[in-house]
Amino acid sequence: RTTVRYAIDRLVSDGYVHRQHGKGTFVARPSPRMRLLVDPSWARAMRTRGIVPEVRTLMTQRVHPQPAVRDLLKSSSETVFHIRNLVLGNGEPWVVSEQYIDTALGLSETDLTDTILAEMLSEKMGIRISESVCLFLEPILLGKVDAELLGVPTKSAGLHVARRVKDSLGRVVLYSESRFRGDRCKLLFSTV
Repeated sequence: RTTVRYAIDRLVSDGYVHRQHGKGTFVARPSPRMRLLVDPSWARAMRTRGIVPEVRTLMTQRVHPQPAVRDLLKSSSETVFHIRNLVLGNGEPWVVSEQYIDTALGLSETDLTDTILAEMLSEKMGIRISESVCLFLEPILLGKVDAELLGVPTKSAGLHVARRVKDSLGRVVLYSESRFRGDRCKLLFSTV
């Protein structure tokens, strides 16, 4: 029974089915999907545009991850670090980010405080980041807490982005979900 619930939870989180309270679980309508590769260092992307990035850590804690997060990290560890950051550009709030990193990497809470994780992994740990894949992005209306942190009215437009970062050995080293201010993000697509 637990295995079936877990499988259905996974299908819901992946968007293949949806639940309707009191009615059941149903196959979801297909949504357009595409794989987006993004710069693993959003800070580098900001700097190339003349914007000074800054990170303020709101919370860092060891947690027992939800099964979906454990699967995305491909972690066998009992716990992972959950880091909530407020990212600023030129001193102005841009994004609230929830990041998950495997405790097996040997980092401490101090290592993860007020730091740009992709750069810290590279510089301190010698981990070469090779790929950052956008798992999903969707328009949202910002809730009260995020809106207050970002300095905008509740229900302002935002963008919810999830990404997975891999090192040069193909190991997943970071999973993040970020909520951007709608007036501080722009999607750019290029063809190769």
